[in-house]
Amino acid sequence: MTREQFAAAYDRQFPKAEFPPDFQTALAYGAGALTEEIVKKAGNTDAAALKKASLDLSGKLTVMAGPYAIDETGKQLLMPFPVVQLLPGKGMVPVWPEDVATQKPVYPTPDWNKR
Repeated sequence: MTREQFAAAYDRQFPKAEFPPDFQTALAYGAGALTEEIVKKAGNTDAAALKKASLDLSGKLTVMAGPYAIDETGKQLLMPFPVVQLLPGKGMVPVWPEDVATQKPVYPTPDWNKR
């Protein structure tokens, strides 16, 4: 799904949600989608089968947050961990990497009495 499709699906699923979907919501959805594909490929929940399926799917799946690719240790290779920042009036927003950022980072961080 695109971001717009995800937001629309989220609103349909959770019409009374107190907060709109954010980047963490998208990451959680992506993790669930990856887990589903890994379990389907493995055919069971045996740890060795899951690891093999995870490696077999590496480089072949993409979720909203980016491409899924891991090495033998499970280290993520193509989807850098996002950096989020709590911004006044905007809440917690992704500020890096640029392809998923929704705001520019505020740097240097203002003094506590100026936030």
